[in-house]
Amino acid sequence: MTSPLDFASFAPILMIVWFLALFVPLGELIAFKYGRRLPARPMLYVASRYLCIASLFTIFGIAQRAYFLGLISLSFEIFTGFVAVLAVVSATFAGRLATQVRP
Repeated sequence: MTSPLDFASFAPILMIVWFLALFVPLGELIAFKYGRRLPARPMLYVASRYLCIASLFTIFGIAQRAYFLGLISLSFEIFTGFVAVLAVVSATFAGRLATQVRP
């Protein structure tokens, strides 16, 4: 028995999304390098940002698919996206505040 979202047909799209999500933290790392503000641990930074962005894109994709199939309402899809963005943004700010050097 398959689920209403049919994740088997959704898997190739998720693989493409996770591949494309890699370019966001790599772009941020390049911008930091040219701004001469590299993080203390660049690979750890890229890995954590990659997981955040890829998870965000996955949540968006699943919510969009559920809305398209009529399993959730538009307001719930928007709320889900808002909460996902809020979680990624707060994680970003928390990470930056924790790594700032205090005088």
